[in-house]
Amino acid sequence: MKHTMMILVIFIIAILAISTADSAPGTPVPVRTMIKIGSIDYGSAAPGNSEPVTIMVSVLSTVYPNGICGLDKSNFKIEVPTHGFGYTGIVIKDVLGVASTAVGSPTSCSYGVKIAPGIYQGKQYKWANSPGAFNLYYFRGGNQIAVATFNLKMYAN
Repeated sequence: MKHTMMILVIFIIAILAISTADSAPGTPVPVRTMIKIGSIDYGSAAPGNSEPVTIMVSVLSTVYPNGICGLDKSNFKIEVPTHGFGYTGIVIKDVLGVASTAVGSPTSCSYGVKIAPGIYQGKQYKWANSPGAFNLYYFRGGNQIAVATFNLKMYAN
């Protein structure tokens, strides 16, 4: 019985030592980053034209759970992961920062990412009359940090 009790005590001490070491100051905690897709504003964009669509996004991380502020167009890239929806050349026209700093609430940074069909060999692409999937990437220091996939549903009335 004493032998079993001694093993149990050693086991508990080992668990406490491991948990203390894991939470010790200076222990690196992995930073996780994600892109949160919010509302999509189609504005006057429609099949057959090249007007921009605004995608509201936030870039969140374990360090900045309310959003990473101060980003611009150079921090984002967009691509069409699959072709066949009629979309080939989508570009980011602009990235507009939207900061919310209401009194008594945490700072929150989000962005309006304006995307539109691009130009290829002098020809302006137009929105297609179909759904489409897109990947939006977040870059920091030239390194891809996060990606989010979202869908546009562009249909003629």
